[in-house]
Amino acid sequence: MKWSVSQSKTLMPRRCMLRRWMYGHTKSDKIRSEDIRDKVEVASVVKNMREARLRWFRHVKRRCVDALVRRCERQIKRLLDSWTEHQGFENIVEEL
Repeated sequence: MKWSVSQSKTLMPRRCMLRRWMYGHTKSDKIRSEDIRDKVEVASVVKNMREARLRWFRHVKRRCVDALVRRCERQIKRLLDSWTEHQGFENIVEEL
């Protein structure tokens, strides 16, 4: 499952809530989320996403210039067009 940074921002409060519940803390105890994260020794979701993105960038950077992954070009056809030609979904396209 892939998460964008904006989606991870909605996920972080839920994870912090679960960690607080694990240690028996509430929001009224006013303990910072970073302190609880350090206690549990869990890495940040955003930090893990950034590391994975950089790992992929290094992988792409090592490729030759002519590789398909390296070139950023627009697709020749839309996915729906190719489906209609190969699968015979003409009726579905007309209904949409």
